[in-house]
Order: sequence, then structure tokens, then C-alpha cells
Amino acid sequence: MIEMPRRSVTRFFIPLIDVLTLMFCIFLLMPLVKATEESPEAEAVTSTSVKVPTDPRQVARDYDELARLRQERSKWQEFTQLQERKNELTEQIQKLKEGRIDDLQKKLAIRILEIGEEGKLFYYDPQRERDRRTEITAQNVGRFIAEQASRAGGKDLFFLFMYPRPLSGDPAYPLLRQREEYDRWFRGVAHGYDVR
Repeated sequence: MIEMPRRSVTRFFIPLIDVLTLMFCIFLLMPLVKATEESPEAEAVTSTSVKVPTDPRQVARDYDELARLRQERSKWQEFTQLQERKNELTEQIQKLKEGRIDDLQKKLAIRILEIGEEGKLFYYDPQRERDRRTEITAQNVGRFIAEQASRAGGKDLFFLFMYPRPLSGDPAYPLLRQREEYDRWFRGVAHGYDVR
């Protein structure tokens, strides 16, 4: 009769398989163990991946380049700040322009004086019932300015002299002496000429 061997083959292979599995696990862990052993130097080289120059001239050029880049960055920062400031000032100017128009309308009273035939000066007064067109002369100009200032009610008074509008050509009046005379009459009072 055949007998089973006293030592089985499986008894021999089971520990061998355990040992082989253990060796395979160690083989898989070897790259990790190796990287941790070299980590201080290896990380410095692998993380920066830049060779440190040993040539002093190269180091000096690198420092110069770094200084130039820092200056350029600061100039760009200044440029962006100036752009922001410019935008703020543009908005302020726009608001002031809009406010100035409102202020002019609230603070300025304009009176239009017409220069008629032969250079005579006239004012059209819409508040009068009769003789609305009044001639301004050397005798009544002081009274006229005082009357208009009281009607302005605290607003700044401005007199605008309108030149005649002939159908063709330039207006013949006022003459230079007449214009100088008007300037004397309205000295100290804001006035201007509308010449077309």
C-alpha cells in the first residue's frame, strides 16, 4: 500500500511564499526609502532644478538682472497707481464741469445789449409795458447798471454786447471809439462782445 510522505511539499512552499511576498513588498518600498535618505540634498536640487552659478561675474549679472526687474515692477505699480489717479481726476473734472454749468445758471444774470444803427447801444426790457427798447447813453448808464444789479437779486451781472447782424458783409458799427466808450461806461462791470 502506498503511504503518504511524512513531509508534505506544501509545508515547504507556504513559508517560501510568505518570504517571497515579504521580499516583493520590500522591493516596492525601496524607492521611497531611498528618497527619504537623500531628501535634504535631493529636494534642494529637484525642487529648484537650477544650478547655482559659481562664476562671480554670472552672479553679479544675475543680481543686476534681479535689480532691474524689481525696478521695472515698481514702475509698473506706479503706472497702475497713476492710471487709477488719472481716472479719479477725470471723473472729478466731469463732475466739476457739470456743477459749473449749474453754478453759472444759478449765479449769473446775463443782460443782452444790442448795438444798433450808427453804433447806438440799446437794451430790450421785457418788464416794461411801453418803450421796451431803451437807449443806453453816458447820462443813464450808471442808473441802468444799478437798476440791473438790483434786479439780478445777488447774482453776478454780465452784460453781453451784440453786434448788428447785417444781411451781407461785416457790420459797420460800432466804431473803435464807440467801443472804447462802452468799455469806459462799463468799467468795473463784467461785460463782453458777441462778434460774428
